[in-house]
Amino acid sequence: MKLFLKNEPCNPIESYLLNIRSIETVKLYTIILKSFAQFTFKTKDLPSIDWSKLNRISILKFIHFKSETIAFNTANLYLQVLKGVAKECYLYRVIDLSCYEQISVINKFNGERNIAGRALNLNEIKRIKYHYANCHTNSRTRDCAIFALACGAGLRRSELSRLDVTDIHYNSISVKGKGNKSRTVYMNTFVKSSVNRWIMRTERRKGPLFTHISRGDRILQTRLLNGGIHSLFIRMTKELKLKHFSAHDLRRTFATMLLDKNADRFAVQRLMGHSSLATTELYDRRGEKAKVKAINLLPF
Repeated sequence: MKLFLKNEPCNPIESYLLNIRSIETVKLYTIILKSFAQFTFKTKDLPSIDWSKLNRISILKFIHFKSETIAFNTANLYLQVLKGVAKECYLYRVIDLSCYEQISVINKFNGERNIAGRALNLNEIKRIKYHYANCHTNSRTRDCAIFALACGAGLRRSELSRLDVTDIHYNSISVKGKGNKSRTVYMNTFVKSSVNRWIMRTERRKGPLFTHISRGDRILQTRLLNGGIHSLFIRMTKELKLKHFSAHDLRRTFATMLLDKNADRFAVQRLMGHSSLATTELYDRRGEKAKVKAINLLPF
């Protein structure tokens, strides 16, 4: 992603964004900063803003305004970004130490995180699996492989898009995750057969694993991006008349199914590519079922 490069001696916003390795995160943080800029400075042109006017009150007013429409954890993300920018402003002497300290001690918001998304049940998974396994078009073969990797390997949408043919091994996948962190994910029989069936269709030995397909069912060479994968799952739910689910819901399904089968939590964490077990636990959608199962383990 191209940042707003200018011939200025110091640009705290550019410096802040250049410290972030993930392109998707840079895009998200830029949206947050433009939202703040529009609210505070009445412009979205980040390089033209006089950041010496950044202060504690301007940040608190913005967060208070946004907190009426966003979850507390999203408000904390906004606060994290603005504190990061304040630090860069201080390092470049755009604001003084007193101003930076006033911003840095703004408290996080407390609250209960809303449970987002859902996990598919086994019947839904079987319906999708058998429907697409019995379809023999190029598009359905590709869609089956993408579904298998999302639900049976827990890959993120961006990870699915970035996969190359050379990332697929005999029974494992080399995944490039968030922050360019690499991990190895293993394939069960369903995932392996679905992916191999697609690779045989493409007859490719290198290049993107998943590509666009023409209206005439011809396999094209252009990589399938995040938006294409999102549309694919919308089409899948409509075609099989299922309750809406996203690519991330399939990732939740992957974690929930493994935890329900008493898989080692640290193994699930590593398969998901999480740096913290607490993050993995947010994907657990077993709810009351897990509580009942746990209470029945009592030996009396």
